[in-house]
Amino acid sequence: MFARGGAVILLPMKTFTVREAEGQLAKLISAANEGEIIVLTDGDKGATLYSPRALNLEEDGPELEAELLKAVNGPHAPLQEGELREIADKVYRHTETELIVERLMGRTTEFFTAA
Repeated sequence: MFARGGAVILLPMKTFTVREAEGQLAKLISAANEGEIIVLTDGDKGATLYSPRALNLEEDGPELEAELLKAVNGPHAPLQEGELREIADKVYRHTETELIVERLMGRTTEFFTAA
C-alpha cells in the first residue's frame, strides 16, 4: 500500500530485511525499476525502493485524456454539508494514521495535532 497526496494505492510489494537484501541489491533495484515495490527493513526502520513509471503520452495520452474529460464533463452534483464533513473526517483519520505510522517507523518527528 502506498499513500501519496491523500490517495491510497494498493500495489504488490516485496519485503526484505537488510540482511536478506545483502548481495542482491542490483537485482532488487532492477526489480524496482521494472515497477515492483521493494521494502527494506532494519529493525523498526524501513526504506522503500520504488520507481514510478513515467507517463508515456503516446501510450497513455488518449486513455488519460478520455478519463480526464469524463471527470470534467461528468455528472456533477453539489455535495451536502454532511457529505463534505464525512469526506473531511476520512481525510483527517487517514492523515493522522499515516503520520503515526511514519513516526513509529522513524521517518518523521512530527505528530499530528488536531485544532
